[in-house]
Amino acid sequence: MTIWQFTCLMVSGVPLTSEVREALYQAAKRIARKSESWGRIQDESCEGRVQTDYSHVLLASASGIKFTAEVDSERGSTKAAFIIPEEVFAIEDDDGTNAVWEPMDQQHTTVAESAWLN
Repeated sequence: MTIWQFTCLMVSGVPLTSEVREALYQAAKRIARKSESWGRIQDESCEGRVQTDYSHVLLASASGIKFTAEVDSERGSTKAAFIIPEEVFAIEDDDGTNAVWEPMDQQHTTVAESAWLN
């Protein structure tokens, strides 16, 4: 399975859950594939709005199209800005196999946090 990069630039409000991040990713793909400037999100995890002006952002080794979102979930409201590589929009994944996040067990999460803090 190919895991595509989703780079979060800023979050203002409650942290994003995996479900909300996946909803943002899917909405961004849908918007870009239809060449629209905005779209609504409404699923079990959240509801809100995602928009883009198709500006290209380069941040260190991450680059892609910038999106902004305003999302309400059961945890509260959040504003976020994120980038997704342009290559993502050329890939068809009707079966949902190109997920953005791969779940990690607690052991791997702790190792990653330790490495980052050192």
